Amino acid sequence: MLEDEWLKWKLRHGSPDALARVYEKYIDAMLTLAMGLLNLALSVEHQALGQKTINGVLCEGIEAKGPDDSTRRIWVAVETRYPILVEIEGMKGGIRTTGTLDQFRWNVDLSAEGVEPEIPAGYHPL
Repeated sequence: MLEDEWLKWKLRHGSPDALARVYEKYIDAMLTLAMGLLNLALSVEHQALGQKTINGVLCEGIEAKGPDDSTRRIWVAVETRYPILVEIEGMKGGIRTTGTLDQFRWNVDLSAEGVEPEIPAGYHPL
């Protein structure tokens, strides 16, 4: 929690390192959110938006209205069916809000090179 507060402060001050850390720390949650939004959009009444190319990837999109009058647009790659772009618009407390999830990276090879575990002093496995 303390790290999150520190990251928020660093992000407000434009730190690219903080942005990279947020990405590393929350990548699983962001991917779960994207897939959950896609499943939610498909489970409610929605309309097809057709096809368009996003960053060189041919995509198909759908748009759905949420129970809170929010609008969600989700664009998935035609070839892989992976989300490429998620857009959310709505009102919260009388303020118009927008959100975008993009720059997903799928099936990325990760290396353990340079990663050293930091085991706290006094830690004993159960």
